[in-house]
Formats: sequence, C-alpha cells, structure tokens
Amino acid sequence: MNTLNTLVIPGYRGPRTRAADFFNGAHTAHTRIVLPPLTDGDCLSCPDGYLWVRQDGRWVLPGQADAVCVDDATVAAWWERHRFRPGTRFALVHRLTPHELHRISARCYLRAFTGLSTQQGAFIHREVVTGARLFGQAAQVIQCRSASVHLEMPSGIITFHSRLVGDVFHRPL
Repeated sequence: MNTLNTLVIPGYRGPRTRAADFFNGAHTAHTRIVLPPLTDGDCLSCPDGYLWVRQDGRWVLPGQADAVCVDDATVAAWWERHRFRPGTRFALVHRLTPHELHRISARCYLRAFTGLSTQQGAFIHREVVTGARLFGQAAQVIQCRSASVHLEMPSGIITFHSRLVGDVFHRPL
C-alpha cells in the first residue's frame, strides 16, 4: 500500500470508530488460542466496560492513578473464565513479536481497511488474503518502528497498526 499519497486529516478517527463494526462480525471467529506471555502495552477489555492496560508488570486503568491494580494471574483467570462464553465482550489485545508470528494460523483472513480519498471521502476496502501472505506481510510490518502487529484474543483478529495509515484488520475466515 502506497502511504505517500494518503491524506491525513487532524482529528480523523475513521479507522478506530469503524473498528466496532468489524469486531461485531468476529464473535463467530473465536479460536482456541493459548494465552501468550503478557507484556507491557497489552490491553484487556472486560465485559463490565473497563479497559485495563499492562504497565510496569501490572494491570492498571488508564487515567486512574489511584485505582486498583491487578496482576497477571488475575488476568489469566479472567481469560480462562470468559474466553469461550458466547457473546462475551471480553478481549485481550497482545502486540506480537517476531517470535510469535506463528500465532497467525488461519488459512484465510478477511482484510478490512477504512481510509479517506480526496475524490470520494471515506471508503472501506475489503479483500481475502491467505494466512501465508498475511504471515509474510506481518513479518515486514514488525520490522518497521512506526508500525506494529497485534493479536486480538479470543477472536484471532490480526491488526496492523500505523499512526500514518491507521488500523488494518484481518479476521479469520
């Protein structure tokens, strides 16, 4: 994808706000994923609406310095309790390292990207990609300092994140 011609509008939150629609279609894509080693920067969305972030080895609520902190064992227990519950709003997002790319394991993925065009405004691009192709692209993305690859569990959705381009979501088919 050529990012040199991408129009960047300050305050545009299209990729983030459109992500909810894509994730809504993912409840049927639950995969049996073993919880990876938790690292700082991982995020946890709980059914009660709280978003926890791992910082300095503990899980905190962003913006609430005096709030309760939980440890990795508590998060692992939440994971075991909620990951297969139908209709759960529980999700753990983990930033993949080069050694964790094997977690991209589906045969095919549906790629969805929301962008802006100077002629047509906002648009959504969708295509099917093979797991092998996604694996190769993820290996390249991980090498960039300005981009990252994330695994959303339990759905198995892979997200390429870049501050310039936004998020590109890949849902297992």
